[in-house]
Amino acid sequence: MAETNKTSLKGYLDRVLGEEGVKTDVSITLTTNTMITIVVGLVTAGACIAVIANILKNIIKNHQAEEIKTKMEIIIKHLNQLRQ
Repeated sequence: MAETNKTSLKGYLDRVLGEEGVKTDVSITLTTNTMITIVVGLVTAGACIAVIANILKNIIKNHQAEEIKTKMEIIIKHLNQLRQ
């Protein structure tokens, strides 16, 4: 099975390495579809992060808040005992 020059390892290295070393000429062509795909992906990722953060904040109990609440109840209990 013969490989074309674009898919072979030698072809890849020829495109990346030149006589002076590594070729640094990079040109990126963005079509409208590519830009729309990138924007939709970024918006979706941001929305997913916001939803996950909200779920983690609201569903998973904050143990520090529970501990502070418990200690405050103990302090109030001791203050009420001192009043009597």
